[in-house]
Amino acid sequence: MSDERLHELTLSAEVMGKLSQDKKAFAEAVEAYRTEDVERFQKALDRAGILGYCRLVCQYLCSKHCVLVCRKLVGHLDTSDKLDVEEWRQFAEFTARIAEDTQLLSVFIDAIDKEDSDAFGSLLKRLQAERFGHQLCHWLCQVRCRFVCRRLCPESPLITAVGQIPTGRIAPSGYAAGPSSPPGPTPSDTKSPGGVGDHPYGGTTNIKGVFNTAGATEYKVEFTPVGGASQTITTPVADWKKNPTWSVGDPISTYYLDYTRSPVGDWYAIADMGLAGNDYLTDWQTAAVLADGTTPKVPDGEYDLRLTVRTATAWERSSSPVRVIVDNNGPKGPGTGGRPIMSIRQGDRELKCCETVSKDGGDIVIHIEGEDVNFSSLSVALYGGCDVAVTVFEKTYDGNLSDHGAPAPGIDIPWNPWKAGVEPCCYVIFFRIYDRTITNNTWSGGNAPGVTWRSITIT
Repeated sequence: MSDERLHELTLSAEVMGKLSQDKKAFAEAVEAYRTEDVERFQKALDRAGILGYCRLVCQYLCSKHCVLVCRKLVGHLDTSDKLDVEEWRQFAEFTARIAEDTQLLSVFIDAIDKEDSDAFGSLLKRLQAERFGHQLCHWLCQVRCRFVCRRLCPESPLITAVGQIPTGRIAPSGYAAGPSSPPGPTPSDTKSPGGVGDHPYGGTTNIKGVFNTAGATEYKVEFTPVGGASQTITTPVADWKKNPTWSVGDPISTYYLDYTRSPVGDWYAIADMGLAGNDYLTDWQTAAVLADGTTPKVPDGEYDLRLTVRTATAWERSSSPVRVIVDNNGPKGPGTGGRPIMSIRQGDRELKCCETVSKDGGDIVIHIEGEDVNFSSLSVALYGGCDVAVTVFEKTYDGNLSDHGAPAPGIDIPWNPWKAGVEPCCYVIFFRIYDRTITNNTWSGGNAPGVTWRSITIT
């Protein structure tokens, strides 16, 4: 026996055993299966703690149901236990023939659904197909089962995109990979060279999703810090809809009406969703300052996002969590106000601002310190003279999440401006360090970069 088969049988038995321990939930599940009551079926499984195995439970009940139905319609199976390939071929020929007559096939389906043994037996007799009774019944019943289970076990609610990045491109660790969809705001990953990829989120982050729930009327989106308590996102959402009073001749500017949809308590009304899209759930404001002056700052770290949908009967269904990382702080250093630092030496002498260096003194050494847990790239570049721009040093994280840039004790960069062909003049050397954060649904260099500079005269 294959490991996969053994696993499925073991899991099925375990799940059904758990359901059987709650007699009321078991009876509810069976009755809901027979009446194809989606909400009742899922509530019963949820009560038993096995909703995640909905299809497995449905298939199990289906197997039992088909045995009972076919015994009722056809009676006990009385046939040879030897393989008869010709009989199999004849049954295949028979099913092909009745499938050509959709009216006849519909009558068979109706007899199965109503468990009408008289109608089913009469059809078999008219077609002189009594010997195919059990096979035909099981075939029709199994097809019905697949459709019933698809209905009883719809996909769960689903968060489909965070910050315009489809959730299929968000790693279990919480880092997102470009490109965004639709394309534009965040490019494809170019970890090396470029330092683009493995994105955390910052600022205001759009969240999209689908409900996958019949009769859904409300929804909420929650964020939960790892190991912490859930909080609900209640950001008012700007939306628009067609003006119902607009008519030909009215100004085209009045064709649409702008409005804001806000949650009542924790819940947004699905009926309020307009042309912004029925998948536009909310905007998660992790750092934005609100109109009332409050700042809903979300501390940097890992969070799980979850969509919950509610029906008019107060039945709730939740999505699987989507792990994301929040980063609203740009690169830092040991300088004043947390700025990166840079110093320049020539020989044993550390240069002060605007000091002069000459070729006789040899190479200069540029020292930099600055870091970010989500480091993307850094550069040291010289500007000045007559429109001169020279890159002295560059570094990207190249997909290495443990690379934080230039943390203490920093990086020493030997450089000879005379070998580089830099003309004698006054210059400013900039040190910039960037992180990988998608801010306000767009990657354009991350949070505010860490920047520092020093002036120098080269002779």
